[in-house]
Amino acid sequence: MVKTHLSFGLVFYGGLIGVFIGAMVYSKFFKQDCRDMLYYSVPTFSLFQIFGRIGCFLAGCCYGRVSEKYGIAYTHAEHTLNGGPYLPVQLYESAMKLVLFIFLLIYEKANKGREKCYQAVGLYLIPYGTFRFIIEFFRGDAVRGIFGGLSTSQWISLLVVPFGIYCLIVPKEKNILNHWYVPKNNNQTPESANFS
Repeated sequence: MVKTHLSFGLVFYGGLIGVFIGAMVYSKFFKQDCRDMLYYSVPTFSLFQIFGRIGCFLAGCCYGRVSEKYGIAYTHAEHTLNGGPYLPVQLYESAMKLVLFIFLLIYEKANKGREKCYQAVGLYLIPYGTFRFIIEFFRGDAVRGIFGGLSTSQWISLLVVPFGIYCLIVPKEKNILNHWYVPKNNNQTPESANFS
């Protein structure tokens, strides 16, 4: 039996950026207002990550630093060679995403519609980017690179959090996302184009 191990390129930040770019391309190509789609998709980002990090834990990737007291031992050869046991940071992140998922569901239930679309994006990006920056200090795998003492994900987080703040405080009419997700000369009214 041949075992394969994919260890490059499969990171969440790349997928998240791809979602935003894909929605922009869809909006421009089909001349569709994508704010509702984006708004109702935001909680699912956390939902996907909940199960994704559980998958990481079960696969033994994205593990934490060595900790004799709080760590979990893996039987994978690459882990036993590097010592162990390891902090289960994948489960910490999964738990945080569950809290964020519930929060976003409550927020969106109380604020239906595209009027709060960009605020919902900000309310996702700020806590996720902040948590991701912090949790990276407890990660034990450096496969994705360390630059200037910070991991690649931490550098991306330093861009994501300010962008989340921007989405939260800048009015929708002036928000750059409005240029991406609302076609020019869009004659649809909010009521006629709303998915809800």
